[in-house]
Amino acid sequence: MIIEGLNQENTAQKESALRQQKELEQLTAQRSELKKSVREKQQDIQRLDAANQDMGVRIQELESGIAELSRQKETDQAIILRQQQESEQADTRYSQLQDNLGEKEQYIQKLKDINHTINTKLKEAQSRIQGLERERQAQAVIIAGLKKEHQDQISQAVEAESAVQEMNELDEERENKETKLQDVLLENKLITQGALEKARDFQKKYGGNLLQFLFVNRQLNENLLVECLCDKFAVPYLPLGTYEISKDIAQLVPIELAEKYWVLPVDRAENDLMLVMVDPFDNTAIKEIEGLTGCSVKVYIGLLSEIAEKIRRLYKVNIRGLNAEGDLVSPLFIKTAYYKGRERRRAVRFKTELALKIVHDNHVAESTTEDICWDGLSFKLDRELPIYSTVTIQISNPESDDGKENRLPIMGLAQVKRVTPLESGNFMIGAKFLKIPQEDIHTIIEHASEKQDNQEPEIQEKADSVSGSLNSQKLQRLANLVITE
Repeated sequence: MIIEGLNQENTAQKESALRQQKELEQLTAQRSELKKSVREKQQDIQRLDAANQDMGVRIQELESGIAELSRQKETDQAIILRQQQESEQADTRYSQLQDNLGEKEQYIQKLKDINHTINTKLKEAQSRIQGLERERQAQAVIIAGLKKEHQDQISQAVEAESAVQEMNELDEERENKETKLQDVLLENKLITQGALEKARDFQKKYGGNLLQFLFVNRQLNENLLVECLCDKFAVPYLPLGTYEISKDIAQLVPIELAEKYWVLPVDRAENDLMLVMVDPFDNTAIKEIEGLTGCSVKVYIGLLSEIAEKIRRLYKVNIRGLNAEGDLVSPLFIKTAYYKGRERRRAVRFKTELALKIVHDNHVAESTTEDICWDGLSFKLDRELPIYSTVTIQISNPESDDGKENRLPIMGLAQVKRVTPLESGNFMIGAKFLKIPQEDIHTIIEHASEKQDNQEPEIQEKADSVSGSLNSQKLQRLANLVITE
């Protein structure tokens, strides 16, 4: 009975061992799958956290324990229990690993977000750095430019200082020449001491140019002045009679300055401006024109009549100056009345009587001039002429002072501008010159002015000897003094 009981018990234990063996095989299969799963998880975990290596070690220990359980049957139950516990622990660890994996994924996402933010800021920083680099390069260019500008300014300052010194020396030279000019005029008997003192008194009262006052008050002859300055000061003379001046050159000097200083620009070569002046030592005029144009003025002397005619043609004005009474008058016409005709122009007319012939529509009439100026003349006629009609005129040229020179009459064309009936039944005709030799008109005006001028005998004698234009030889000699640039 006891043996049977033991056999039954042994059989039961064998069956139990077989069941346990089957469970162990199932557990071993499960453990293999778990091991495979754990290995896969380990691969993932190892990439994320170094702590995953601990799990591999423990799994290896678990595998060793299972192997030992197979060798030690007597401790199978304990091993099975330990394996169950370890399996539960593995499940717990697996759950913890999954939780940790989720946290790691969240952490990785945060890192990605942080990385994206850092990349964005890095790009902004790189863009800013590039901008700063461009700004630095621009500043370097500016600094280099400023350095060059500073060096240029230093060079310009040195050049300006040298130019100022040269200008001061030139101004001093011009002022010395202007002072010496008065002595030369006296020494050469172009003016008298009384005329000079009168001009100085006028200059103190009104200011202005000394030569202008002498010309306006008929105290100085233009031909003698040009000859004297060319001889004594080597001032180059520029004849303007045939010199063509462009409008662009004329516009370099405003009409106000040309009219004020009696000057005329004739040409320009780079930064040099050729300026013809009545008074080549008028430093005030030269400095003002140099400051306005930015050019260096090269001075030439010209005849007053030629300068006045060119100014009249280019600027459409008649130059004027102050006489002894402080009134503005033309330097070529003195003691005259101003006349306003129907053509609404203002002209200075000189009273003179010269024989005159007028041809209109094949009809010839004779008369005498009432007055004359550069632009025209007036005369009486017993018949009316149509306004704006063109007439041929013949003016008797005044005889020379010695009466020996037989001058030809002056021929020209004129246009009727004004017709005024007189109580006597005649008509006062005002006509404008259309075509007439300017040198002949100049001769008439000079002759008439000398007859009425109260110049002192010594001055009058010199003026009479050179009245009119300079002779051809003297004009050629003075013109040769012109320095062409």
